[in-house]
Amino acid sequence: MTGSVLSSGVESALEGRVIMLGDSHVRAFSTHAAVIPVFLGPGKQLNFLSEANAISTRRRVERAICRCPVTAQPVVSFGEAVCRYLLGRGWHLERVGHTPARVETTLMSEARQLVNLLSSLADDHDRVIDLLLPPASLRRQQTELHRTFNDYVKHACRNTRLRALDPFVMGDWGQTGPRDWYIDAIHCGDRFAEMVTRNFWAEKAWPAIRAEADLWPAELPGCDWLEPDSLFRCYRLRAWGESLPIGVHERFVRRWRRVFRFW
Repeated sequence: MTGSVLSSGVESALEGRVIMLGDSHVRAFSTHAAVIPVFLGPGKQLNFLSEANAISTRRRVERAICRCPVTAQPVVSFGEAVCRYLLGRGWHLERVGHTPARVETTLMSEARQLVNLLSSLADDHDRVIDLLLPPASLRRQQTELHRTFNDYVKHACRNTRLRALDPFVMGDWGQTGPRDWYIDAIHCGDRFAEMVTRNFWAEKAWPAIRAEADLWPAELPGCDWLEPDSLFRCYRLRAWGESLPIGVHERFVRRWRRVFRFW
């Protein structure tokens, strides 16, 4: 069971909601009151391509899962896995060509290590963890790599406490598709988030939304609030030993006291 301790007001605010943990792709859910996005770091770091990245990824994901309240559903989402790196699009960890055999090996290794990590955490904390897999891309080659990675993950998830959620097999696309989902060349937006929420968590009893109240909670343990604009509200996982930015905690606690009034 998770060891995070929250006040009853925050627990109540988070009850039944999804805590979306991942890279910059979690911003697709920023406008959904039912989902709380938590930014763990950029995709170039959240992977197992190097020993340093693997160690950092394990630490970040483990700390984030530990901080998810028992009343909420943790979801891990790496929007592109390492597929853009394998295509040489913007990632420059090493400047070498990728043969088909090496691509397959890399995808299988990433899928196996990710599933092993989350499966271990699910067992340790006695809870189900959802894994939201990459969707179809605007690029044909990347779409095929996403599909291959998703198949590897789903196979590895058998007989575990993980729920692999594959956007390629969503039951209802609502007359939309990838060209409607993306807000730039890489990231999906709220149309994709709405599709995912409707398909994968439709059975959840979402909190009642009052028109005059914002349902975002006052604080999550070990996280800082990020609100650069109204369309990208998000939390950032705080590094070990890192203190709160000056003034951030007091300003937002005062704000949320007025909303929830549980102090």
